[in-house]
Amino acid sequence: TLGQALSQLHLALTTSPTFRFGVFYSAYLVGGACFAIASYASSHLESSVITLFAACQPPMTAVLEWIWEGKGFGWKKVLGMCCVCCGMCGF
Repeated sequence: TLGQALSQLHLALTTSPTFRFGVFYSAYLVGGACFAIASYASSHLESSVITLFAACQPPMTAVLEWIWEGKGFGWKKVLGMCCVCCGMCGF
């Protein structure tokens, strides 16, 4: 339930430095980097290129997850990556 999820979130934030670092990293460093890159790109590139970049983020994330964490792809990820690539080629 939502109450249990919020309770677990509070517990993790108050007791786990690793969890706090992960939240900080994903919220500020990654979010800030993405905002800076998107701002730079929007002033220097066409809007269609920026749209293609947004569409290719999930496949890139899956590949980086495989490289850094060693997690396999599975048929759903491969199918999704193929659909994105086909859509980008047709764009």
